Amino acid sequence: MSLLSRFKTTRIGSSISYFIQPRKVSFEWQDTPVDWIPDQPFASYFANEINNILPAGELWFCRLYNKVLPQITDEKLKHDV
Repeated sequence: MSLLSRFKTTRIGSSISYFIQPRKVSFEWQDTPVDWIPDQPFASYFANEINNILPAGELWFCRLYNKVLPQITDEKLKHDV
């Protein structure tokens, strides 16, 4: 079975059965160099900047999901969202 034929016969979202388990994560940053991608200062700063922007996008997605949640009729999909 090809990947595309599986998508045609599967209801994306409501047919997936998994649970995301939140976890407490901590990191030690003291010994991390400012240019943390070796020999790639631009890539290091670019990745840092993208990660500074992501929280605003996450807030936007949460607000979007909260607005659309009442319109979802499939119970499994509603639970997934």
